[in-house]
Amino acid sequence: MKIFSTFFFFIFTFFTHAQLPNVSIHLQTPQKPNAAAYVMISNLISGGDTIAKTSLNALGNGSLNFHLDQPTFAELTIEKFQFTCFLSPDDNLKVIVETNDKATSTQFSGKGAEANNYLEESSNVFNKHFRIGGKQINEFPPEEFTHSLNKMKSALDEFHQSFVQKHPLPEKVSKLLKISNLIIPLSFKHNYISARYNTTEGRILIPEFLEKVYGEIPLDDDFLNAKYSYYGWVLKEYYYNLCFALLAQKTPDGKKIPYAEFPEMLEKMIKNGNYSKAMTEYLLAVNVNDALNQGLTSGTMSIYDSFKKEYPHSLYQLPLDKKYQKWITISKGAPAPNFTGVTPDGRKVSLSDLKGKIVYADIWATWCGPCVEELPKAKEIQQQFSENNDVVFLYVSIDSKSTNWKNFLEKDPAFKGTHINISDDAEVSKLYKAYQMSGVPAYFLIDKEGKIITATASRPSSGKVEGEIRALLK
Repeated sequence: MKIFSTFFFFIFTFFTHAQLPNVSIHLQTPQKPNAAAYVMISNLISGGDTIAKTSLNALGNGSLNFHLDQPTFAELTIEKFQFTCFLSPDDNLKVIVETNDKATSTQFSGKGAEANNYLEESSNVFNKHFRIGGKQINEFPPEEFTHSLNKMKSALDEFHQSFVQKHPLPEKVSKLLKISNLIIPLSFKHNYISARYNTTEGRILIPEFLEKVYGEIPLDDDFLNAKYSYYGWVLKEYYYNLCFALLAQKTPDGKKIPYAEFPEMLEKMIKNGNYSKAMTEYLLAVNVNDALNQGLTSGTMSIYDSFKKEYPHSLYQLPLDKKYQKWITISKGAPAPNFTGVTPDGRKVSLSDLKGKIVYADIWATWCGPCVEELPKAKEIQQQFSENNDVVFLYVSIDSKSTNWKNFLEKDPAFKGTHINISDDAEVSKLYKAYQMSGVPAYFLIDKEGKIITATASRPSSGKVEGEIRALLK
């Protein structure tokens, strides 16, 4: 009996001790009395997890204590002030934040200070080269942008060498910090390319000097495990490059590959790629997350179930499950979340006002090219039901400037239907969350009882919409 008691005591002590706080951050923020403070670690998929939070006292002082298993990047937020920090097990960090009308300064001391001073100084180098002559470098034409980005790279490389000579860091910490220097400028490069060449045809036009600038995206397991939030953004760009590779392919009869087949084809591409186990798991999780943007299709469910089976203890499973559960709430037969907009003549109209009719909702904006491209076909479909009072075509503009929307409609008097505008950012955000929207255009089909038929309805150009509506009229 004594042996068993000793054994269970050991097990209890071991697991309890394993989760004891081993990182402390002591905050001193005189200008932010009673402010909320918290530490968040990115999950690299969708947002992050808060691992510690506190309320500062009347002097602006407080402490955050939590457990880490390995060196990790984190976001420290004090009220509205946020910055990236680097934390390792057994760190005991003091942070002093001073604010005035012009700027905010941050000072670090204690164990773990050198890595965070590195990030602070690296950020200053980046900011110095990000804005030139009153302009951000991503406003420059390609050649000038490339030249400026290369100068930034050289400056960051020089900074790293100089810092580690003066302040020797553990080898792994030095490696992770050096990669972090690469990631943010690299994310700007990919944003720059996406903004100017974001089509299959456009990718062919990317200048060679721009495509090569600042090296390739580093696929590093240590850096992946360090949870640097910007790394998630850059790796998603890597993933989207795989998507573009599929977009360029054709079926045996010369047609484009249907988007519905992408999730499973990308899953196969990733599994057959020359990636580490950790990077394969992450890219597969990104693929599932991206597929979930399109709803619970057969392709999405196939790769979602496959991921759960292959990685039952994955850290990425929780954000994927959360996203999956949100789709369940707007699956077929669920009550359609209500929303309200304003008509061109100033009347408020809600989705719930249309109960008793079949509603095909088209969420769009005048600035959205793909949205506008779909409108001619939408008008044709609507014309097929012009004599049927049981069907409503609800066009929901999310233009923040309602005048742009009104002018668009005035120029096209043949654009019939029920038109409303939601211009308030907060209300648009609610709409996005309620219907799991990842962007516009988006389409919903709702039955006469106000229940969802599908929150990922077919586009007007698909050739399916008329048949789907007629099926509900039978």
